[in-house]
Amino acid sequence: MKSPLLILASCFALGILGARSLSFSYVDAALLLALGKLCLHQGLWGKSQNYLEASISVAPSRPAYTALARLLEKMHKPDEAFRYYQKSVELANNG
Repeated sequence: MKSPLLILASCFALGILGARSLSFSYVDAALLLALGKLCLHQGLWGKSQNYLEASISVAPSRPAYTALARLLEKMHKPDEAFRYYQKSVELANNG
């Protein structure tokens, strides 16, 4: 049985639900990161970037910076990817 969070994340990623479908109290950095990773896995790079950047704006984290860097590598943007890998390492060193 799929978890409700996975089903919800899939609906967002596929555009079945829009951002207005959820109360903002339910949207947190972890959910945004999960949505970003799901979109990345599905090849929805624009949506993935939006969700990952939103996750970082709510609560910067190593996993979010790393996921965004991997996405940017796939998008053939190595300089931007390197910048986010650096931010991930900085968080690791300061955390």
